[in-house]
Amino acid sequence: MRPTTVTKNHPNNKADVAASLLKACTSLRHLKQIHACIVRSILHRNASLASTLISLYASLSSSPRYTHLVFTSFANPNLSLFNHAIRAFSKTSSLCAEARSLYSQMVCLGIRPDNYTYPFVLNSCAALNDLCAGIEVHGRVVKMGFGFCVPVSNALVDMYGKCGELERARMVFDEMSERDVVSYNALLGAHARGGVDMEDASILFEGMLGKNVISWNAMIVGYVNSGDLAPVKPDAFTMTAVISALAQLGRADLANWIGSYVDREGIEQNEQVRTALVDMHAKCGNMEEACGIFEKIPRKDVFSYSALITGLASHGHGVKALEIFQRMLAENIEPDGITFVGVFTACCHAGLVEDGMNMWSEMVVNS
Repeated sequence: MRPTTVTKNHPNNKADVAASLLKACTSLRHLKQIHACIVRSILHRNASLASTLISLYASLSSSPRYTHLVFTSFANPNLSLFNHAIRAFSKTSSLCAEARSLYSQMVCLGIRPDNYTYPFVLNSCAALNDLCAGIEVHGRVVKMGFGFCVPVSNALVDMYGKCGELERARMVFDEMSERDVVSYNALLGAHARGGVDMEDASILFEGMLGKNVISWNAMIVGYVNSGDLAPVKPDAFTMTAVISALAQLGRADLANWIGSYVDREGIEQNEQVRTALVDMHAKCGNMEEACGIFEKIPRKDVFSYSALITGLASHGHGVKALEIFQRMLAENIEPDGITFVGVFTACCHAGLVEDGMNMWSEMVVNS
């Protein structure tokens, strides 16, 4: 008997090819092209591919249009499709109401939510600050037997904390038979938002075995909000991570608190700590402070230079950024990709586009 072969037109083979293409997709333009091919084939009703499309559109496009398009093409969406759509919408604050609406729709259709559904629905309730909806979802969590699930319980703690219900958050936390670092961070975050009960938060923090940057951030934000940062005692390594994380918030008040705290508490100000401080102040727009700290770094490297150059360029100080860049070259410190991004931005702000293009050409030739 002649062995059976799978031809290139076989539906399953096409689905595998489409799945592989989607897995490798990194741009919205390519995603649209792959989606168009899927629609033209018999695969546009493949729920697995549709779920992947929804996830990719959510990550590659800021518009909900394409996610809606894929989801509504199914008259009877299954649990996986609902989960992917709810997850996609829950990640954008302006679409959280849509995520919750989809959850209500799936319940009405008799589709049973699972442990993947509830965390995203609860995240949406938290983003909308809708305590009543959160309590209702909590009731269904208990009724459907998902109260034991750690990610679901973590989402409940987080939701109650963000809705200002610290006691409820603590109750869910205390009832958990198993906890992870996310559980602790969720409760620490609940304490930190109002800067209240920081003594209890400190006890909780000290009992944690796996503290991470999020844990430290929560404690520092909590003490800043309460007006007392003294109880927090991280070392230089931890402080570097905390400062780097806080830099992403762009809050000048926190930047000033942390800068004062590092000085006041005598934390070792090595190159890494000072570079992190330069980056933090630069991202918060406090360029005078960033420049002052930069000058105190005894052995400047590509990271400290790049942090200052990028900060100066981002805040319209193009000429100053280029001066620092020339100083970097004079000290024989080799620029990296981040440095050049800052330099090109500086050239644009300073009206030196031609100089920027020349540097770009040089970089391409020397790479």
